Amino acid sequence: MKKPLLLLLLLLVGIYQVQATFVPTPGAKYNIVQHASKRVIGADGTQPCVQDVNNRPNQSFEFVAVSGLTDTYYLVNEDGNYLNKLSTNAWTTVFEAAPNGQNSEWVVVGEQDTFRLQLTVNSLYMASDETGTGSALYCDKSADHERGTFTVQEAVVVYEIFDLSIRNVRVQIEKDHKPYPITITCSGFWDPVKVLTPEGYTVSKSVFTPEEFEENKGKMGMEISSSAPVGDTSTIYFYIGEYGVDEIIFDSLQVATVEKQPRHFIKNNGNPLLVIGSHAESGAPALTTNEGKPSQQFILRPVNPGLVDSLYYIIQDEGYRYMRKVPSSGWSVDFGTASQEAIWKISPISENSDTVGLINTVTKKYLGADGLGAESNLYDDKAWVENPKTAPYTQWVIKEASQEAIPEIYEQPIGLGFNLEIESNYQSYPFRFKTSGIKETIHIVPTTGFTVDKSSFTPEEVKALEGKVTVRISTKLESGMDGNLYVSKGATAGETMLDTVNLLSVSVHPRFQILNGASETLVLGSHPDDSNPALTINKDTITQLFIVCKADVQLPDSLSSLTDSLYFIVQDGDYRMLAKDAANYWGTLWGVPSNEALWFLHPQDGGIYNIVNFVSGNSLGCDAISELGGDYLYCDKIFTPAPTAKPFCEWKLVSHALGMPAVSSSKLVITNNAGQLTLHGTKTGERVLVYNLSGRCVRQLTAASSETALNLTPGFYLVKVNNTVLKVVL
Repeated sequence: MKKPLLLLLLLLVGIYQVQATFVPTPGAKYNIVQHASKRVIGADGTQPCVQDVNNRPNQSFEFVAVSGLTDTYYLVNEDGNYLNKLSTNAWTTVFEAAPNGQNSEWVVVGEQDTFRLQLTVNSLYMASDETGTGSALYCDKSADHERGTFTVQEAVVVYEIFDLSIRNVRVQIEKDHKPYPITITCSGFWDPVKVLTPEGYTVSKSVFTPEEFEENKGKMGMEISSSAPVGDTSTIYFYIGEYGVDEIIFDSLQVATVEKQPRHFIKNNGNPLLVIGSHAESGAPALTTNEGKPSQQFILRPVNPGLVDSLYYIIQDEGYRYMRKVPSSGWSVDFGTASQEAIWKISPISENSDTVGLINTVTKKYLGADGLGAESNLYDDKAWVENPKTAPYTQWVIKEASQEAIPEIYEQPIGLGFNLEIESNYQSYPFRFKTSGIKETIHIVPTTGFTVDKSSFTPEEVKALEGKVTVRISTKLESGMDGNLYVSKGATAGETMLDTVNLLSVSVHPRFQILNGASETLVLGSHPDDSNPALTINKDTITQLFIVCKADVQLPDSLSSLTDSLYFIVQDGDYRMLAKDAANYWGTLWGVPSNEALWFLHPQDGGIYNIVNFVSGNSLGCDAISELGGDYLYCDKIFTPAPTAKPFCEWKLVSHALGMPAVSSSKLVITNNAGQLTLHGTKTGERVLVYNLSGRCVRQLTAASSETALNLTPGFYLVKVNNTVLKVVL
């Protein structure tokens, strides 16, 4: 009897396992999917219904086990609402904020792929009468109802988020002046967001669709303008739906109309030419050379109007951004939104003094800088220092911008003792300078034999160029003839001199390509993203050609013996010099004559050079050699006499004429026979590289004989074998 009994028990266990009831994972979030419609349970207001999946929180359910009952659960969505039977009738389901006894208890009957939901209070089942989106669910159905079977899938929830870039303060909009920008962050809305503006106020955009927010990664800009009377206070509302019928207002923004506010320069007492502005790279508050830009002008807005408490918001004219302590830092400052961190106490150092300290109300420390150079960052963790010539520089002078003269600034990066070498009867040389605050015409006049492409710039032209002026100089004088370039301001040339630059006519310099010893196809050039020095695919462009010339520089007597060994590496066309980045110990950039642009060229065996920076004392190299280029150069390397090992510090200087021979002089020939290209003259084992017009290597072959077939689609190509390049149009 034991064997048949055991077999019967095993059979019963097997049947039970096949028909086991679905057991949800505690804490898991599920979409409950209706088999008949392939839609999921969601909500229309408080009414449960079937809907297309839209990832709303009300479609995500947790099965919360009911204590003491088997296979029985509360169904709670991510909004925190329970799926219940309505107490007032026997069939309607409803979402409520709390469980309601047996009206909330659902028994899972069946497997995960096909289960029903049976309500404890009446032992009947949940189903919908229709299958379209929005079809309501009822809880009085029979066990065989065709629209009452469900399965589950993992829920993905996108929460409804709506946030305005400015809160906690009433936005002050200057009447009939520049609009006030705000940023709206929004996600999870499936309806257009609309803007209701009061009389006298207009917005640049009044409807924002979900598709627009998705396309712009959840952020959209809006500008608010006002023609309302000064002193008016109103509210802008954000809503979904049809206003006046079924709108849902979910956010608002307080606005007020004010007169145009005075702007101020905030000068540092340690250097009166510097004012607070935006750092050129990071955009954070920094000391900047006063050029009168909107980013250097500030509105001082009282935090508590009518009270004499010296508390102010410091608001940048460019974008109305608030200077503040970074909430996540104990010392950094940035431009952001109004908050407690954006409140500053303006404290004069003595009665009737123009010099003040700026104390952050969160850190209780002074705003200051660690240096007095342009682009010096600001910090709000400083102690007061009475002597502005000693760091930290915490003394400030606030002046109304309309009454303050902008300092006249003229700067050019080339030293007075350096000659601009203009190649005779060849391309022009770009002379660059930076200027601001000069309210007269700037004149650029060369001596006889030299010419410029533009001889004067009006203040309006300088402003349009943002103060960055370039003049190109040419000459037909014989090599060795010199001259000058005179820069002046006034009604006529030479009235008030600003600068004199030495010019020298020279013979056309030879050009070189600078190849890395670890690659046959990559040469020194400009990175496509930021134009910094990098290895690039050889495309025979002007940015890949260089003048390597001895540097005529004045060094201290102790270093004078080095002058014969120092070189400038000058990029063709713009005549920019390869230089160490003065801001760090390793980076390189294109610069002007300076110690950072001086290089030793140490020859090695096999025509290889080790290129060593004068300042860092280390070799030029890179960390990687990528087939498609783009590898940045660094001047902190230790020379390695094997280009297959990092760092890649071996360089070849190849004359341009030798490095890129003309097609006619090459022994290689390409023939086209009915669209089939064949490269003739190759040697077994040679690498054949094919580049498209954008410089991308599209084909790599190894020659197996003197003829190599090239299977290419129609287009323009460069075919390279060793140092020979052929142009092909198919």
